[in-house]
Amino acid sequence: MQRNVSRIVHLDFSSEGELEEFVQRYSKEAPPLAEEALQLTLIKTTQESLIIVAIYKDDQDAEKVRRKLEPWLQKFSEVYKQSFSLMGEVTFSHRAYED
Repeated sequence: MQRNVSRIVHLDFSSEGELEEFVQRYSKEAPPLAEEALQLTLIKTTQESLIIVAIYKDDQDAEKVRRKLEPWLQKFSEVYKQSFSLMGEVTFSHRAYED
């Protein structure tokens, strides 16, 4: 059985305002570029940093989205630096559904 894959990226921004602008734009502009993603999540870890977590059906879908999002992310290259990037197989996931 093939498992889903995840890509996780940590970004440090030059200011809280730059992070907030990124969050607003990512929330609107990234989903259409990442149609293959099963889930996109932004987690604010400090006032000036966040983690992007994306879940995909497989490596092929993850790579398709990476190729589409990479040029989009370049627009922000002056206001953030990438601390780390991780990829891996999703071995467990639980989601509580709200009514």
